[in-house]
Amino acid sequence: MRYSLTSSGSVDRVVEVATQLNQNTLFVQVRGRGDAYYPSDLVPRAEELESMPREYDPLTRMVERAHAQGLEVQAWINVYLVWSAGRPPQSALHVVNAHPDWIAVRSDGKKLVEMVPEEFQEERVEGMYLAPGNPAVRRHVRDVVREIVTHYAVDGIHLDYVRNPQPDVGYDAGTRTAFEREFGIDPMEFAGAPDSSLLARVGQDGVTDLRARWMQWQREQVTALVRDVRNDLDLINPRLKLTAAVIADQTAALNRYLQDWPTWLREGIIDAAVPMAYSPNTTTVVRQLAAARSIPTDRHLYAGIAIYNQGARDAADKIRRAQQLGFDGIALFSYDAVAARTGYMRAFHLLFRHLLDVLRDRPLDSKRVIEGAHAVTPEHVRERVLLLRPGRDRLLERGVRVFHIDVEADGGPAERLGRTGAHDLVIHHDDGVPDLDLGMHDLAVGTRHARSLCRAERLLVELDDLGSVLHGDRWGDGGVARWNSLHAGHS
Repeated sequence: MRYSLTSSGSVDRVVEVATQLNQNTLFVQVRGRGDAYYPSDLVPRAEELESMPREYDPLTRMVERAHAQGLEVQAWINVYLVWSAGRPPQSALHVVNAHPDWIAVRSDGKKLVEMVPEEFQEERVEGMYLAPGNPAVRRHVRDVVREIVTHYAVDGIHLDYVRNPQPDVGYDAGTRTAFEREFGIDPMEFAGAPDSSLLARVGQDGVTDLRARWMQWQREQVTALVRDVRNDLDLINPRLKLTAAVIADQTAALNRYLQDWPTWLREGIIDAAVPMAYSPNTTTVVRQLAAARSIPTDRHLYAGIAIYNQGARDAADKIRRAQQLGFDGIALFSYDAVAARTGYMRAFHLLFRHLLDVLRDRPLDSKRVIEGAHAVTPEHVRERVLLLRPGRDRLLERGVRVFHIDVEADGGPAERLGRTGAHDLVIHHDDGVPDLDLGMHDLAVGTRHARSLCRAERLLVELDDLGSVLHGDRWGDGGVARWNSLHAGHS
């Protein structure tokens, strides 16, 4: 989303899109690559804002516009990833230029600050990372967070790239000194093959133990930063939320990226984790999300679902499965992928929103129908392009009521899409989660485990299942969409 903060109009468009999709939270990326999309005394202004007047403050505008529409705003910061372009940052104040000694170093002595994009790509590293084990880095990140929450009425902080780029880093001077101060040995001594002196002192088992301690200590440095940020927020404003985008594969998170986010949940130092289940493979996504749900915690879990790398129908299926697993919300990545579908969104609102208006506003006892009152026979309801009539009663014993929808050829949007004719609308009130969920807004009844949901089959296929899922924002008490978020923007 940071590229949508470059003008007042693009900021307003973000809020407009989120409102149209009935989201309730925006993750607004205000720190992309060690910079600031707001006036800062600590880090340089984002280069993407160069064409704007110095007084332009996109974060203030975003917060004001979003709050006016009832949207929460969490300031999304990329924590350790600070640069990925093929050229150095322009500002001398940028951390890459001002503090190159804070950038991570590998065990072979290779400094990430000296690597070029081709090397990053070969090593599968996104760019230059700050060294999580360097105490100066931790102080810097905490200062950035405190600056944001003391100057802006944000509702929370969303941490991203709060991890190591790979396990073979941590060999910068600051990190090595911190570890040696605690354990009495420089990690460089056991990074490669141990020499005879080290073996004589600790033995091979001792070397193995030191390497395990080193890995765990590095995990703890990341966790320590998250804990410090939590404590800082509690001191400034206990109502501020702390959430984090995390590696969905827990094994990879712990062993490759040294990100122990399950502990963050168990200890309650974050309010919500967003496992980034961005694979286009549904089996992989379900496995990762199910593993996340198995973590014992009273904190929230929001399923991070990608919509940039797959069709809308596949994304909708993953959203439905996350709902079935009991996730507290859905975080969509990314805003750009949503906003690009302007024609799709327009058609969706003309038709699906209209359908909900018919159910809500016309003089038939829709609520009793949704609750499964068998004696109810709704009147015929005609409203421009839609005609609803009751279907057969054979499904009533299952708590389901079928209506037929006739889309009439009256020159309206349905005819222009070439989708006139008969379609079905199935309204559920049982415990099952249907394939396609449309929120019934103020008509929704029931609990989180017995929601009033509805399913539309074969209705305007061009609009895709995703639009129907996204538009459902009232699913009864404790419904998932209470926490629906638009995880918007570039990573």
